[in-house]
Amino acid sequence: MENKIAGRDKTVITQYAKYKAWAKHHLDELNEKYKDKNLKATKNLKVVIITDKIDESLEITCKDENIPLIYIDGGVIFEEIVPYSNF
Repeated sequence: MENKIAGRDKTVITQYAKYKAWAKHHLDELNEKYKDKNLKATKNLKVVIITDKIDESLEITCKDENIPLIYIDGGVIFEEIVPYSNF
């Protein structure tokens, strides 16, 4: 998960795809790094976009691609635009 507070540009979906692909190919490394947290990464991992700026294109893309999208305002209030719980 990466918090995209303080600005977002049109590369957020590309960045999402790169992070997800990287994570799927580095599961052993991730599991080793977080073994003390009792977490287990699998190929079914979920990636979430958290941002303080949402446009129609981002919202539609997230809905069509089943990407959880969280809108956060001022670091305190948030709204699940595309809910995490749907996946």
